[in-house]
Amino acid sequence: MWGGRADLLRVAPLAAPGGGQVLVDAAPEAGTAEAAERLSVRLGGLPLAVHAAGRHLAAPGSRYRTSLARRWAAHAKRLLNGRSG
Repeated sequence: MWGGRADLLRVAPLAAPGGGQVLVDAAPEAGTAEAAERLSVRLGGLPLAVHAAGRHLAAPGSRYRTSLARRWAAHAKRLLNGRSG
């Protein structure tokens, strides 16, 4: 489709701190920095996925802001208790 008019640019996955910062910058009210880092890791550190998640969380009326924070808190609690599910 793009032919010779496009260049392929390989982008490496973001490390947890960098991906977390992208999410915090995009949606500072959506949760903690730690939750943002965990979400970035769950997204594989893929820059486009992290960016899209940040935009979605920052959207006015996003019902996922508090829901996501609650789910991540529950997940972290399970991990600390030795359960992964």
